[in-house]
Amino acid sequence: MDWFERLTGFRETGYNATRAQLQVDGTTLRSRLNGRAWAIGRLELMSLTRLRNRAEEFSPSRRSLPPSASGQVRILQGNVRELHQQPSRTCPRRVRATS
Repeated sequence: MDWFERLTGFRETGYNATRAQLQVDGTTLRSRLNGRAWAIGRLELMSLTRLRNRAEEFSPSRRSLPPSASGQVRILQGNVRELHQQPSRTCPRRVRATS
């Protein structure tokens, strides 16, 4: 049994068969087989310049960021599970994983 089957209750096969076993309701993804649900969001792909501009719109002087936030973007490459297990001083608060 792989991670997908442990979460959803079914094996991931073809696209259509997998999609038929999942239900999207707003920002919730639910397995039709076992009823488990997960919050989902929208994936946005943008340039670093656009990301910085968008962040500036929300926090021109960084006043709204908590004191612990550095306001920096870093690219880390490695095993996400291992990155999350590192002490907070070496690992960012949020890690976005892509494959």
